[in-house]
Amino acid sequence: MDYETLARSRICDPLGMNDARITLGPEMKARLAVGHNQSMEGVANWDSPTLARVGALRSTANDLLTFLAANLGYTKSPLAPALAAMLKVRRPTRQAGLEIALVWHVYTTGGKEIVWHNGGTGGYDGLRSEDADRRGSAI
Repeated sequence: MDYETLARSRICDPLGMNDARITLGPEMKARLAVGHNQSMEGVANWDSPTLARVGALRSTANDLLTFLAANLGYTKSPLAPALAAMLKVRRPTRQAGLEIALVWHVYTTGGKEIVWHNGGTGGYDGLRSEDADRRGSAI
């Protein structure tokens, strides 16, 4: 089974994420936001089957909100136990208050946890690393 089929059958389909794909059809390509470099020039997407597991899955804002709702426990999901388990095992980092869970960064301040993850591929950033550094040092 290829990675796209595995991700869709084990994660996307059970959560109802209908627009998450690696291989984009014509309709999805037409809706895809263009990535940009630091000079705000459009850039080509990274399409690397070798690195599919680290950034080839593309989706819509609605699907990402669906994923977020499932992770926060706002919606019922057959993946609820697995999603909750991703935050249980944590390892400390060199930064005070910051731990690494499975996939997630967990920053504790004032008795509250901030759970986040940054990342990006060519032309796209979920959270720029300098923003993450500022948030970590400013919180």
